Order: sequence, then C-alpha cells, then structure tokens
Amino acid sequence: MAIQALVAAGLLTPPPGQSSEIPLSEEERRELAERMGQSPGKPLSEIIIENRGPR
Repeated sequence: MAIQALVAAGLLTPPPGQSSEIPLSEEERRELAERMGQSPGKPLSEIIIENRGPR
C-alpha cells in the first residue's frame, strides 16, 4: 500500500512490467462477482463451448 500511495502522489514510478492499478478489495470483488452473476444471457463458458464447434 505504501508504494501505491507514493505512485499515486507522483513521487515514485512503478517498475517496468508492474501495473499502477490498485487491486480490488475482497468486498469489491464479491460485489462485482454478484453483479456479473446476475447479468442476463449465457455464461461465458457456454458461449466458448458453443463456438468450438463439433468435435
């Protein structure tokens, strides 16, 4: 968290290959998963299987 605060303040740049994005909290991930689970339509896994075609 300290590194993220320094990056956000412009006092430090992230090393190459590192993201400056702040990860979601456990609660934010739960909320997102719940919203995604309530979205209409087929699950992504079913769409992928259908797009593979006959075996």
